[in-house]
Amino acid sequence: MPEKSSNHGNNSILKPLDSVKTIIYTRVSTNDQFSTEAQIKEIKAECNKQGEDVISIIEEKKTAKDKDGIYEPISYMKLRPEFYNLYLRAKEKEFDILRVWKWDRFCRSDFQGIIFRMFKDLGVDVIALRDSNDEVVRGIQGVLSKAEINKIKERVE
Repeated sequence: MPEKSSNHGNNSILKPLDSVKTIIYTRVSTNDQFSTEAQIKEIKAECNKQGEDVISIIEEKKTAKDKDGIYEPISYMKLRPEFYNLYLRAKEKEFDILRVWKWDRFCRSDFQGIIFRMFKDLGVDVIALRDSNDEVVRGIQGVLSKAEINKIKERVE
């Protein structure tokens, strides 16, 4: 376990750092996609590599596709019950890191940047395994995800 030094005078006292508490959040993208096992396996491997303590694995089985008429992030989050519960746990400071497989598993809407900032403001680092975690790149990916949703809607209609 990592240690930190507390220097009082000439004596150096070593004590363990608090473990980094991580929650893994996975989500299916369509109603016909049932498994999140591959996402969990890859993220767990990264958490082990980083020495993080995985305190919970949350699998969202509900899609948030039907967001018509919703114009603020909290209402959008409530479309995905597990995600909203995750936000409430972040408010209670239960974990330090939220790991997702890709950004579109976290959020694929106009609210992506806002929701990301809400978690960040609560002291939670949100990290995607398969996408860039650079803020600018993440923002561009959010815009592209929204464009992809619009194209899918057009094709369906």
